[in-house]
Amino acid sequence: MTLEGDQALRPLLDVIRIDANLTGTKEGCRSGECGACMVLVADATGTKGVNSCIYAAAQVHGKRVFTIEGLGTADSLHPVQRAMVESRSAQCGFCTPGIVMAQIAARISAACDEGSTEIDVQAALAGNLCRCTGYRPIIDAARACRTVPLSGVELEKPSDQPTNPLLCRGQSTTVYAPADLPSLLELRRQHPDAVLLAGGTDLITAWRRSMAYPPQVVVLGQVGELAQIKWTDHALIIGAGVTVARAVRCLISEWPEAAGYLRRFGSPAINAVATVAGNLQTASPVGDLAPLLMALSASLMVKSTVTHRQLSLPEYFSGNRATVLAADEVVIAVHLPRRPPAFHLFAYKTAKRFDQDIAAVTLAGSFVNDGGTLRHVVIGAGGLANRPARASAVESVLENHAFDTARIEEAIAALAEDFQPIDDVRGSSTYRTQLAGNLLRKMRLEYTGAGLTNLWQ
Repeated sequence: MTLEGDQALRPLLDVIRIDANLTGTKEGCRSGECGACMVLVADATGTKGVNSCIYAAAQVHGKRVFTIEGLGTADSLHPVQRAMVESRSAQCGFCTPGIVMAQIAARISAACDEGSTEIDVQAALAGNLCRCTGYRPIIDAARACRTVPLSGVELEKPSDQPTNPLLCRGQSTTVYAPADLPSLLELRRQHPDAVLLAGGTDLITAWRRSMAYPPQVVVLGQVGELAQIKWTDHALIIGAGVTVARAVRCLISEWPEAAGYLRRFGSPAINAVATVAGNLQTASPVGDLAPLLMALSASLMVKSTVTHRQLSLPEYFSGNRATVLAADEVVIAVHLPRRPPAFHLFAYKTAKRFDQDIAAVTLAGSFVNDGGTLRHVVIGAGGLANRPARASAVESVLENHAFDTARIEEAIAALAEDFQPIDDVRGSSTYRTQLAGNLLRKMRLEYTGAGLTNLWQ
């Protein structure tokens, strides 16, 4: 199927339902929150479930797309579909196709993880809503087929990475999809005002609301250099185009104590397409990745056709949804030092819901324990200023001291020197400040090994 520039940025959902007339995939929220529109997309990095309502048609250039119609027939159901029938999980049936696809994606992901069959069912279905509130039989169905062997589309080989650049010209929009990094940097030089589209989980929703597309868009999915992960003796280097899902697996392997924090990012379908650089490039004051990466002393590798520099995260953010990137620069990778001896990491996200919610406050802290004295203290925070930022005054109070009760209370008092939070719908300034202080207290209690089993503790 060939689409013009203006059509190439349409949601994949519309192409599937309207152009291809495959109406098994349902239209729900059109903002990536309900999962009714989930399909499978296969490329060189694997097969993943995506929300087709916030995935542009141009993003599947050279990839394979599987809809619910490709899983099975009425006479020969896929095992996941059969389990849904046998557990009587479908009521109105509107959400059922997306739920089936979410389970398929989880099974493929588990199989790719060194042959594991362990699936966290509730995490796998976190992005799928059932309007009829039939969650118990849906979870029963998912659990019933966790160990059933893969079959059908689950065994399909991912597509090879396309090597031909894409160019779609329309009446008002031109879409470029460069095939390598030099081509991307040259396009960025020629078109500094073009919008870079990686995962698009924010951009496509915004375009839908405004009913308008930017004049020039550069789709990054074909640039293989941006999707690489490299381990060295001294660093973990995560390419800018690496998805959050892949990055999370790497981070947990080196810093397992961050697993609880990372579990509270977006749904599996969001994490499967959202990218590391995309999350940082939004420069949201409450972006989830930034505080954690600050605590890990991450820096960004930035490049243009004439420059190549490395920026620490605090200097990268210049204001509310603003960065210091020059118009012709592109973030290439995130550089993370390997874990030193006696390193401690703590990370917390507070929000009104456990899954799929914007944080009120995020806080991550790290230090090296040098015989009971804290060294190299880093505290990164979100939701306390107009950008993700380090708490330098708090760090100064803790640096070169023991982590005792008196010291932590002094550090909490220093929060006022670092931040003056605003009042908004997710919390007042007073609430955010008090919450940040309590998270510092929690950090000390966990460091001392205290078992926090109830609210009073």
